[in-house]
Amino acid sequence: YISQSARSLGGDFIDFIRLTDIRYMMIMGDVSGKGLNASMSMVILKSIIRTLLAETGDFKELIEKVNYFIKYNLPRGTFFAGVFALFDFNENVMYYINCGLPVLYLYTEAYNNVIEIQGDGKVLGFAKKISPLVKVKKIKLNPGDIVLACTDGLLDSVSLRGEFYGKDRVQKVILDNKTYDSSRLIQFIFDDMLQFVSKELQ
Repeated sequence: YISQSARSLGGDFIDFIRLTDIRYMMIMGDVSGKGLNASMSMVILKSIIRTLLAETGDFKELIEKVNYFIKYNLPRGTFFAGVFALFDFNENVMYYINCGLPVLYLYTEAYNNVIEIQGDGKVLGFAKKISPLVKVKKIKLNPGDIVLACTDGLLDSVSLRGEFYGKDRVQKVILDNKTYDSSRLIQFIFDDMLQFVSKELQ
C-alpha cells in the first residue's frame, strides 16, 4: 500500500491485521477533520479496533462496536468513512462492509474486467444503532484476482485544468498493469496520479 498525506497530519489510515494463519483483516478509511485533531482520533480509533478484535469474533458486531465508540467517545461530530475486509484463505473468500469508502474494486481474471464492489454500509459515527444500516458482503476470490481500495485522496486529486483523477483512470491503470505484483501496481497508480496533477498534492 501507499499512504501519503497532503499535509503533515491527517485522519487517513490503513491497517492489516493477522488474525490466524489463514485469516487476515484489512481496514482502510478516513476519520473526519484535518490536522492534529483528525490525526489523534485516527490513532485512537486504530488502537481501539485492535482492542475490540480481541473481544469479538463476529465481523458485523465489530463494526457495531466501532460505530458506538466513535459516536460516544470521540469528539462530537467525528465520523469514519472506510471499509472493513476479512480475508479467509481457507475458503478463498473476502467478507467486507463498506462504510463510505468511495471505491472498492475487484479485477477478475475470468472476465478480464474491473468492477466496483461497493456493498451496503453507512459512514460510522452518526447513527446510534448501525446494525440495520450495514450488511456483510461476500466475494469469492480466484487466482489472478485483484482487490483494490482507495480513499478520496486519490480520486479527488485535481489537475491544472481542474479535472478530477477519478475512478476511470484507476480502472485503466489496473487493466494496463494487472500482471504486476501489488507493490508495483500501486506505485504505477501513484505515479500516474502525480503526473496527472502536475503540482503539489492538495
